[in-house]
Amino acid sequence: NRFEIPGAALGQRTAFYTALYHLFIQPNDIADADGRYRGGDARVATAKDGVYYTGLSLWDTFRAAHPFYTIAVPERIDGFVTYMLGHSRALGFLPVIPYFGWESYCMIGNHAVPVIVDAYLKGFRGFDVDAAFTAVTNSLTVSHRDLDGRPKIKEDWDLYDRYGYYPFDRIDGESVSRTLECSYDDWCAARMCEALGDPQGAAFFNRRASNWTNVIDRSVGMARGRRADGGWRTPFDPFATGHDHRKANDFTEGNSFQYTWHVLQDPPGLFNRLGGTEKSLEKLDRLFKE
Repeated sequence: NRFEIPGAALGQRTAFYTALYHLFIQPNDIADADGRYRGGDARVATAKDGVYYTGLSLWDTFRAAHPFYTIAVPERIDGFVTYMLGHSRALGFLPVIPYFGWESYCMIGNHAVPVIVDAYLKGFRGFDVDAAFTAVTNSLTVSHRDLDGRPKIKEDWDLYDRYGYYPFDRIDGESVSRTLECSYDDWCAARMCEALGDPQGAAFFNRRASNWTNVIDRSVGMARGRRADGGWRTPFDPFATGHDHRKANDFTEGNSFQYTWHVLQDPPGLFNRLGGTEKSLEKLDRLFKE
């Protein structure tokens, strides 16, 4: 009863409601009947409102599923954000891609940021806004390391800020994808800084949000791996698929033809850097044809 589909054929309604059912399979509430749960730090805590969500596959869902949740189940959004803040309190950073309460650390960027910023800008206020702001900014600036000094999460903000991109000869893999996705998270953080009256923070994150330009090679008109000395990876194959951060590759479950378009915050700027709208559309057609 959440949606009406006037004039839709039976097959169309079946497809829609099946997709809706799939969407609602997760996130999952893992709090017990008394509100207690085991968090990412392996400690038992009690959820303030009795619910504690997990199974937020954020790398997969931040673009479409979570914005749709704000329309389809707005009563759940504050709980989703409150869960993320609980995760941040336990581990020191917002969830990357958590399952069953545990952080998997397996994906790139921190896409809890756009989900929280989207919720705040749409007027949701049933969560601790100050805590959310702190969690957003800290998650994108503080490099969390283990006892051996190695990053717990994939993102090393000191390295990222030093070069303005992830050099492929300074990390194990996924250099271009990580740069592009972190740039978008930074853009979202800048919007929250502006909304909450932090011009200094907004300037910092807006500057980092343009880091995507550092991995777009104008000479080939595509996203491309770059060394610390500024040189580009050679040979260059736009169809070479990257998978597994421990191997020498520049992309995450994709290739240059796909990831070149991952400038969600500035399509006009991307088109300009690719040589204009006409050339960009020709390249986009090639993506689907080849």
